[in-house]
Amino acid sequence: MSAAASGYQSDTGERDNPSCQNFKTKTPVTKHLTLLPTERALNREGRAICRIVFAQNWPASEIAGIFGISRSSVQRAVSNGYVRPDNVSEDYAHVKDPEFAKHFPPVASAPAQNSQRRKCSESPVTTSDDEDYSPGSSRGPLERKSMEHLSRPPTSVSGARTAKKPRYYSSSSVSGAKDSVSLSLPMRSSKLFPLLTRHQLSPSATPSPATLSAFLKRVNNIDLSAHLSLLSARGFTLERMRIMGGTWTNEMIKEAVERGLCEADEWNERKIMSALDAVTLELEIRKFRGKAGLSFQNPNTTPASLSAFLTNIVGFDLTVHRTLFESQGFDI
Repeated sequence: MSAAASGYQSDTGERDNPSCQNFKTKTPVTKHLTLLPTERALNREGRAICRIVFAQNWPASEIAGIFGISRSSVQRAVSNGYVRPDNVSEDYAHVKDPEFAKHFPPVASAPAQNSQRRKCSESPVTTSDDEDYSPGSSRGPLERKSMEHLSRPPTSVSGARTAKKPRYYSSSSVSGAKDSVSLSLPMRSSKLFPLLTRHQLSPSATPSPATLSAFLKRVNNIDLSAHLSLLSARGFTLERMRIMGGTWTNEMIKEAVERGLCEADEWNERKIMSALDAVTLELEIRKFRGKAGLSFQNPNTTPASLSAFLTNIVGFDLTVHRTLFESQGFDI
């Protein structure tokens, strides 16, 4: 198969792909094209650039920042997890900028830390046609090595200790009976950043923040107030985040945070939230679950008017956009 015939038919469309100079200077690509929601964020050349740069130990979040797209789009391109996977041996043939081959040459094997993050056990750059990604593929060398390690009998070493995960007990439960453990004390913290304080306020007793600035100062004990202007510009108000946490599913919250705060736009390309801060904010929004007191529209009832319909769109009041809906021909 030739390089021109590889990939999807939609890959013939133009995309704002970065040059090698963008990666050398770590500057986002200038956006000139506006894509429809149904169009792919990456064409064949863009997916090839993602894999070429990722093989040189670039994290997916930084590559996404250069492209101005979501991190999930980059990760999917790196894993080549498509119905019709790309022939990664032709990646360099699809890249127009010859500087990529000079500054990001092919590597013989992917680093260990990157191999663990990929769905394939080998680097996409060195994968042949018959080794493309497949969901039902057998274990790679890295996985087999891990399984062999688990199946080995334990070796006794003099003076060695068995490492155990920390358990969080109060002093009263430790000094009590050995055969009973208080059910109110978790064996391990379920939070991303566990709190070591013993006395914590219950969710109902925790005071709710009055402003968005106050909310961002105590997100899982991390100060995210530096992103106040970003959240305000993208429409993330405190009331809307309460509605999201109280009525939306976890998948909807994750997509809203990634698309709203982690993707650059043509007006402010550099100002995006890091992946770690985005996950921290997402977990904090979920804590509003059951507190918002709102619900979606009942699917069995039809609103009498467009205004009534717009009062509760997945918990949001969109009546301010009624004129826009009517001008575009949308009615109840």
